[in-house]
Amino acid sequence: MEGGGEPVRWRRFALGCAASRTPPTEPEKPSIMHLRWAFAVVLLPLVCIGCQVPRPVTKPIPPPPKLSAADIGFLKLAAEDDAAQMQEAQLAQDRAPRPTLRQFAHQMITDKTENSRDLVTLAQNKGVSVSSAPDDQQSAEIQALDPLRGRAFDRAYLDDELSANAQEIALYQREADQGSDPEVKAFAQQMLPILRQHLSMAEALSPGSARVLGDEGTSRSDKGM
Repeated sequence: MEGGGEPVRWRRFALGCAASRTPPTEPEKPSIMHLRWAFAVVLLPLVCIGCQVPRPVTKPIPPPPKLSAADIGFLKLAAEDDAAQMQEAQLAQDRAPRPTLRQFAHQMITDKTENSRDLVTLAQNKGVSVSSAPDDQQSAEIQALDPLRGRAFDRAYLDDELSANAQEIALYQREADQGSDPEVKAFAQQMLPILRQHLSMAEALSPGSARVLGDEGTSRSDKGM
């Protein structure tokens, strides 16, 4: 047994050693997906470097020059005057019985719309906020006109226009003479001839003028005779 069992033991040992040996594994080949990720990781910093385009240096916009209190007050009052006269002219265009007065109202709306647009642009360039509505006193005068009709409306509207135009001319003349800002002064000087024309037109349409015609083509003084 001893002599015959030795080869068996050696065979078993040899088989055990052979079984315990694992064949060497080949190194895992990188997949296509792994290669793509590695390629992206390498290129990403280069792409980011290319994206960093230097921004142009922009100079800060200087603030508009400060106006004097008188110039600011002029712009604000002038804007309120424009709003009030446009609202009254719109009423006159609808309510006035005389064609000549409706034509005057139409001219006022045209001139005041253009004047208001220029004034608002000038005020914005100067950093001044102006109102697009009449003040309280002007609003009360407009409300007083609203219920009137016929000749009563004509008289009240012309009275308001004569007073408003005279005050407006004084406001613009004071700015043209005493204003501090050259552009604001130039605006006032440019508008004065138009304002004086408005006053002349209102005076011509007022009672006592030979150009004030009634609905039948006669003057008011003729109707009273």
